[in-house]
Amino acid sequence: MSLISIIIPISNRRTFLPSLFSSIRKQTLSDFEVILVDDCSSDGSYEACLNANVIDNRFKVYRTDRKSGVSVARNVGLDAAKGKFITFVDSDDNIDEEFLATMFRVMYERNADIVSCAYCTKEEDLGERNNSSSVRLPSDQFFSSLLFGDTDNHVWGRLYRRSVIDDIRFDPEYSISEDLIFLISLLKDRKLTTVFTKYYGYFHLINKEGLMTSYNREMYYGTIRQLFALYSDSDTEADFKPVIINRIMYLKKSLVKAGGLSTEQKQYLSAMTETIHATALALPKLSFRKKILYSFLVRHPVRTL
Repeated sequence: MSLISIIIPISNRRTFLPSLFSSIRKQTLSDFEVILVDDCSSDGSYEACLNANVIDNRFKVYRTDRKSGVSVARNVGLDAAKGKFITFVDSDDNIDEEFLATMFRVMYERNADIVSCAYCTKEEDLGERNNSSSVRLPSDQFFSSLLFGDTDNHVWGRLYRRSVIDDIRFDPEYSISEDLIFLISLLKDRKLTTVFTKYYGYFHLINKEGLMTSYNREMYYGTIRQLFALYSDSDTEADFKPVIINRIMYLKKSLVKAGGLSTEQKQYLSAMTETIHATALALPKLSFRKKILYSFLVRHPVRTL
């Protein structure tokens, strides 16, 4: 059994894999396994994964039966993982050679359930350490930091105790906000401790091609409808609704700014916004402060994409 499982969903990222695999093989902590889950790539990514396994048997290769998306791929990885700790890496990103060692050390020293590092968008900044001490937050404060945009809602760049994730999985219905929904599920009704460290251990590639293609416009719109259904669900706890509102309104703002919406889509978004505003203010057992916060998020969503 490996100490750490690195789960990597892959979909047509052949050109990025050599750099990623190299950054993993350079890790100073060597007790790990890499769960590569290829989502029916057609550009040679799967073959590159098989070759990585030949070079280093810590790389384990899996493949989905059909094109299924990042959530399904990560779930395949979670089901296959044997490590006591879990981390997620995207297939076009890189990690610092001290990433696993540093994250595990912080996890052990601070007795944390989740450790989160800083990330950079320039590879040369990998490994940089800010002099600021790490911050230890309980679940409710982590939730608040997600709500106000003080921390990003991605799952990568973090180390999780396997026991914390347990049987929680990514919801395949969400094509954009899957990380946020996963984190909400992780935090719900649980007392966990997260440590944020000012160590730049993760390089995240920014997509220079832009997100708002016609395909992504439909994904944004579909995800908004799914999130609104989650918000409207009576089983969704009131304490988690502000972050859902925040995400809905940010995606809506992005769609409206990009343009190209049909009349029907515009009408739906307008009616949805009015419904959220009215129902948020009418929610029972909420303090006046929280009602004002709900109303504010409808009009001024925090950037969390």
